[in-house]
Amino acid sequence: MDTEIDLINLIKSANPANEAEVETKILLHIFKLLDYTDIDRADKPTVVMHFGREKKSKVADFILYF
Repeated sequence: MDTEIDLINLIKSANPANEAEVETKILLHIFKLLDYTDIDRADKPTVVMHFGREKKSKVADFILYF
């Protein structure tokens, strides 16, 4: 992908059918445009969240590291 215009055209033609396709057909390209590499990203990591005294494990779609 060379330019922002290419990305916009890709997104317009992507036609994702579900959330997984949004991630692969759109979001990964946007992350690349923003200069995030595979090293800067964790896919589907488990994250421990605290809700008061209660602790729950959730699965994030992505975590981006700066």
